[in-house]
Amino acid sequence: VSMKMSKEDLAKTVLVTVFGYGGTAVLLFSSYDFIPSGMSTSIHFMYPVFTILGCMIFLKDKVSPMKLLCVALFYNEESSGSLIGMALAFLSGITYAFYTIYLGRSGLQKIETLKLIFYMNAVAAAMIFVMAVSTQRFTLQLTPLAWGTALVFASATSLIGVLGYQTGVKYIGPQNAAIL
Repeated sequence: VSMKMSKEDLAKTVLVTVFGYGGTAVLLFSSYDFIPSGMSTSIHFMYPVFTILGCMIFLKDKVSPMKLLCVALFYNEESSGSLIGMALAFLSGITYAFYTIYLGRSGLQKIETLKLIFYMNAVAAAMIFVMAVSTQRFTLQLTPLAWGTALVFASATSLIGVLGYQTGVKYIGPQNAAIL
């Protein structure tokens, strides 16, 4: 697979990464500093609702009653927590919805999926590196086991999870991919 990318596709990739894929990671991980990870993740997983709403409002897509029922079933009441943490988790759901919608409608799905994942991860890694350095949380002092675990986790989520999700958006659309 050629790794060349047009300037237009590269600009779209940077946009969807900064305001979607990578932005989601930064916001979600930041929320963990303020509220429990389970609560944060529950709030983040409102993204199917935001995806449906975004498609309805911005793209004028019609939504079936079954899809509305499916997203209504995601609601899960949690205990109270930090307002900042909840806002960061909420925003991470919105950025993930943007990623899902933009991926499905921008033409990026025409790019070889592994190439797109490579470029998105490169941009996201730069974003997270800047955040880690600026918040003085960057560290290389990990044990070999920790490095190996991080490598396995990153590979599994990027190559299996993201590949599957992007393929799903390509074939069944943003709304159905978000719900499933």
